[in-house]
Amino acid sequence: MLTLLPNLYRFYAPEWPIEAEAISTSTIQVLTLANYNPTSIYRTSSVTSLRIHYCIVSDLLSILNYTSMLKYIKIDCFGGNKEQYDYNVDYKSDFSNICAVHLKHLHIDECRISFGRFELLSKCFPNLKIFSIASEYGNDMIDANRWQHLIKSSLPLLRIFNFDFHYCHSDSYDNMLIKLSPFQTDFWHQHNWYINYAVDNEFTSVYTIPYSSTHYTLTPTMKKYNSSSTNGLNEFDNVKYLSLFSNAIRDDSSWYFRNVRSLRLINADRYEDDKNELKIEHLKTMVNLSNITKLEIKKKCIITSELLFEILKQMPNISSLILKKQITSSFYTNHELCELLNKKIKMLDYTNPSCYHYIKIQDLDWFCKTFSNVEELHCDIDNVDDVLFILTKCSELSIIKIKCVNKSIYTWFEDNARTLNVYLDYKEKYYEEYYTTPSDSD
Repeated sequence: MLTLLPNLYRFYAPEWPIEAEAISTSTIQVLTLANYNPTSIYRTSSVTSLRIHYCIVSDLLSILNYTSMLKYIKIDCFGGNKEQYDYNVDYKSDFSNICAVHLKHLHIDECRISFGRFELLSKCFPNLKIFSIASEYGNDMIDANRWQHLIKSSLPLLRIFNFDFHYCHSDSYDNMLIKLSPFQTDFWHQHNWYINYAVDNEFTSVYTIPYSSTHYTLTPTMKKYNSSSTNGLNEFDNVKYLSLFSNAIRDDSSWYFRNVRSLRLINADRYEDDKNELKIEHLKTMVNLSNITKLEIKKKCIITSELLFEILKQMPNISSLILKKQITSSFYTNHELCELLNKKIKMLDYTNPSCYHYIKIQDLDWFCKTFSNVEELHCDIDNVDDVLFILTKCSELSIIKIKCVNKSIYTWFEDNARTLNVYLDYKEKYYEEYYTTPSDSD
């Protein structure tokens, strides 16, 4: 196919199995693939910008060796379980034989190789200027002195360095601050690399400012250390998806999320005070609610109809609502809330994520009146007549995604889905050997 497009400049196929030979014989310069493994049997590729979903060390060495014009690489996941079987790499010689002199920008979303291997690899791109790296289990990555030595010896031209490292720990908060204090030396400040830490009961995250990831979870036990040189106003400006434990919502100016688009409110049994209802005035001081388009309320999150109304009032751009808990009778009589839901909500997800329980729509007439303007609906269904009633009353519906509670309902949709005037996605809720019950009975 690619040979028929001799002047193709950009090619995007993140899920297609594309042979390296097809790429090497093309003029493509910007490339996105699931994986890419050029070898010496093909000519040197013309690609200058590459994004790949997954690779191990030997894959990256091949890429650097036979795609010598590369200026930019982004890797979604680097390393992993296959790393231990990577016998093709001679760690004493292979790294020293490669020098990707044109590579200026390297971005690794999830790094799963050891720091030692990365030290060797860094010698292959001495002209790197921009480097971003994240690791969920980066115990050996959180070593400021080792990073300082690596940068001085192998990456002397590095100007922009973004990282986000997480790891399990058993130390106290004060001991963690002592361990991480080398990240606050003149070396880091002279490069304008400012580092903050968030220490939880079990995990510590160490990250450059601004925080680079678009996702963040704030728990009740999390404590944050702010570098004296940072300006906290833009610390979390990249965060678009925020998961917020209700007990973490407090009068604390050290946390502020101004650009969140999706907010998830959650509780967990292991936090003793989760019976307390969240405070709207504290929520507004921590999150800019005006940009939020999607709100998700998890099952254990305690929220009254009055509080939900107050929250939604502060979200002028809200259009999607995800409810993972049963709507109570108090919602039916809160007319202000019903009017607001009817006016604002275009996408509603009212499903139980469990395979063994489902959310039953208790008052179908109220439900259809309140959400009559919904265009996309996700719901659990234990009765075919309920779906037909919803389709009759909710005339704006164009997409409906259904989790069928039993096999007979699934079979009915298999036979009749084509006759319904909506896009219908239906799946079985559970495996046949399990018994499924409404969520309010568990």
